[in-house]
Amino acid sequence: MQSGRVSAIQAHRRGLWRIRIWPAIVAAVLISAASYGVYLGVVPVLWSLVGLAIYLLIWFLWSLYYTPRWLNWMVLHSHNPKTTYEFARTSYLKTWKKPFLFWSGKKKKAYKQAFDEQMAVVRASYIEDAKERYKDKRPIVVHYRFANLVWMLLFELILMGVFALLFVNETLVELKVLSAVFFGVGLLGVFYTIRSIWRRNVTVLEITIHGITIQGHHYGWDELDRIDIVRENVLVYKKFKGAEQELKLKNLSLTGSYLDELILFYRQVKTPEVEE
Repeated sequence: MQSGRVSAIQAHRRGLWRIRIWPAIVAAVLISAASYGVYLGVVPVLWSLVGLAIYLLIWFLWSLYYTPRWLNWMVLHSHNPKTTYEFARTSYLKTWKKPFLFWSGKKKKAYKQAFDEQMAVVRASYIEDAKERYKDKRPIVVHYRFANLVWMLLFELILMGVFALLFVNETLVELKVLSAVFFGVGLLGVFYTIRSIWRRNVTVLEITIHGITIQGHHYGWDELDRIDIVRENVLVYKKFKGAEQELKLKNLSLTGSYLDELILFYRQVKTPEVEE
C-alpha cells in the first residue's frame, strides 16, 4: 500500500460514520427524548413529528453537502478509490442522490482526474504483482463454495421450522397466512440451495487469456463492452450492443476483489499467437 494512504474499508468507514452513523445516533436520541416528552405530556405529538421531519430534512441536506467533500478526501487518501466507491454505493452513496449533491464542476473534475490517476497506479501494481503469480497463464476455474451453501441450507431449514411452528400453534388467521407465505418462500430457497449444492462442481466461471466463460457462455475479451465488479460482490458484464447482465459472487470460491484482479490481468496479457 502507498505511504499516506488508507485501505478501501477504512476510507469507506470515514464516510459511513459522518454521513450515516452519527446522524442516526442523533436521530435515535431525539426520537427517544421526544417520545419521553410525549409520554409525560409536556411535548405535543404534532410538535414532535414536525421536529423529527425537520431533523430528517437537515440530515438529508447534510448528506448532500458532505458526500462530495468525502469523495474528494477519499480519492486522495484511499489506496483503491474504485473499491471504496463500490463500498459506499451499497450504503450511503445512492445513485438517485448524485444529481443533487452540492458539488461544483471544478471540484468534480478534480475528483475524476485524481480518481483516474490513482486507479492507473493501482492497475500497474496489480499487473506487476500478477505477472509472477499468474506467469503460467493457466485457466482459472471458479466453482460454488460448498461450506457457504451448507450453512445457508441449515439457516433456511431453521427458519422454515420456526414458521411451521407458528403456523401450527398460532390461532390468528392473519399470522397463519403470513407464516405459510414465509414457509413457502423458505421452501423455494431450500430447493435453490440444494440445487446449487448438487451442482457445486459445475464451472461457474472460467478465465483464460482468450476470454471468460460465465455459466457456460463464452465471451472473448474483445467482445465485451464492459466487465466490472460492482457493489463488492456482483460481476456486471455487457457485450457490444448487448444488454447488461449480472452475476452475484456471494457463494463462489473467490472474492470480488480477487476476480477484479484476475480480469484486469488476463485482459491485458498477450495470447500466444500475438506473442509469436
